[in-house]
Amino acid sequence: MGSNAADYPNGTCYVSVFEGRFTDILQISDYAWSMKLADLKAEREPEEIWVEDGVRYVASEAHGVAGGETFILYGPGTPGDELPAECRSWWPGAYLWRNGEVEQLEGWGLCNLENGQGFFSDWLD
Repeated sequence: MGSNAADYPNGTCYVSVFEGRFTDILQISDYAWSMKLADLKAEREPEEIWVEDGVRYVASEAHGVAGGETFILYGPGTPGDELPAECRSWWPGAYLWRNGEVEQLEGWGLCNLENGQGFFSDWLD
């Protein structure tokens, strides 16, 4: 597909739509569960390009999940110091935790142990 920006006047959007499944789920603390990624399927191949409604879409891999095998799911109430340092840096509340303003997760966190990337849910009310 051509790279003429006139074909996509509304810009470019990178997209990753995927689904997967975890197995070997084991509770490892009061707030955490280890698990293995058993299956990961992307809707489109990485780098696939298509134009729709004036937007150029570029498919991307499931960053932070692809290439991972072992994950830890952290539940609400997990003390901040129980998060691995690499994953803690992805936590939106890490700054508040370092300043002593929060002590624990208010939502859920998922840490990829292979690459240290983390995902965190919005803060719960």
